[in-house]
Amino acid sequence: MTFFMRLQGVLLPTLLLSNNIVADSEVSIVYSVANPDYKPFESTGGYAISGQFYFDNGLFLSGYFNETDFKASGPYVGNVDVESWAELGVGFSFDHEIGKFYSLITVESIDTAQKVYDGYGVHIGYVKNLTHNWKAVAQAGYLDTDFDDWQLMGKIDYALSDVFSLTLGIQGLR
Repeated sequence: MTFFMRLQGVLLPTLLLSNNIVADSEVSIVYSVANPDYKPFESTGGYAISGQFYFDNGLFLSGYFNETDFKASGPYVGNVDVESWAELGVGFSFDHEIGKFYSLITVESIDTAQKVYDGYGVHIGYVKNLTHNWKAVAQAGYLDTDFDDWQLMGKIDYALSDVFSLTLGIQGLR
């Protein structure tokens, strides 16, 4: 099954279940640095775009595309040269008195110099509004493409206005 056929299967049911996008939705343009933990590999930088679109019933769509070239480390040292990474997903979030919790299922497409790895991801996360301007996010997930891996992500946002914010984040694979 191709990446775009999987995308249709994710997007169409979500759009049919809700028609109101709410204010928490966001689009981010990101400068990304890949820093493999294998010392002979250099850190590289590039650009990424991400977005989350929340609906009034708790459902949301999530997308991410990163065009930062890097050499994978860990168990894949020397075997995988990543050229871009895309993920699209559908999730469900709910508010609790201590913050917002969410679950997310994604379709993944990792374009490498050798081949394209397609698969899926399953993630859980937590969002906490620390103050009016500060927000923290933590996420853990499992990726299953031709190889499998665990993913951790953390970020903190500072809202400069209702439209613009600064974000510092870190995302890592096993």
